[in-house]
Amino acid sequence: MDVSVIKSLHAAYKKGITKSDKHGWIPLHLASYHKSSLEVIDFLLETYPKGAGSLNEFKCLPIHLACEAGAEADVLKALCQTFPDGLYKKNMWNNLPIHRAVYQDMSAEGIQVLKDCCPNSLCLENGDGDTPIDIARKVEGLKNREGIIRVLSS
Repeated sequence: MDVSVIKSLHAAYKKGITKSDKHGWIPLHLASYHKSSLEVIDFLLETYPKGAGSLNEFKCLPIHLACEAGAEADVLKALCQTFPDGLYKKNMWNNLPIHRAVYQDMSAEGIQVLKDCCPNSLCLENGDGDTPIDIARKVEGLKNREGIIRVLSS
C-alpha cells in the first residue's frame, strides 16, 4: 500500500493508528505482516512508536511478523531500532524474531541485521530447545541455508 493512502487515513482518523482489531492487530502489525515498504513502516513508527512494542493475540510483535513475512533488511532495521527489546520477546510458540526469520528462510542480509541488532539472540533457544543455527541445520528445504549458517556462524 502506498504511504499516501496511510497518511490520508491517518489524517482522517488520527486515533486509528493506535486501535487494534479483535485479534489485537494494529496497523503496524498488518503493515509488517504484508511486507509494506520502508516508507510505510517509517510513517507508522514515527506516528506511533509504541506500536513496535504492541503484542497481538499470538504474542507477536511487529518484528515477529516482519520476520515471518521475510521483510527487507531496512524494514527490520527500523523495527529493531525503534524497539530493540522486541528482539528478546518470544511469541506464543516461544520463538524470538530471529527464530522466525530462520524458519521462514529469510535472506542472509536480513539475518545479518537481526544478528547485528541482537547478537545475544544467537545462543537463545526457542520452545523446542533450538538456537537459530540449530533451526538452520534442521529445517528442510531452506534455499538460503548456506548464507544463513554463514551469518550465524561468523
